[in-house]
Amino acid sequence: MTFEALGIPSAVVVTEAFDKLAAMSAKSAGFESLKRHALPHPLNPLPAEQVMRIADEHLPAIVEMLCEPREAGK
Repeated sequence: MTFEALGIPSAVVVTEAFDKLAAMSAKSAGFESLKRHALPHPLNPLPAEQVMRIADEHLPAIVEMLCEPREAGK
């Protein structure tokens, strides 16, 4: 969250099981508007090839999120 405080576009990438925790953590640190992207859960038991496919599928949305203009005053 330090990057976001410096005005550097930032996002948190978590699995679905941790999305709510990430939102609460960001809010408690004063970064309620920190962008988040949730991947399917769990990833750990999946073969590396499947995890890479998931990453490839989600990467465009993450890049788009990072390229969006920041909200005024945030």
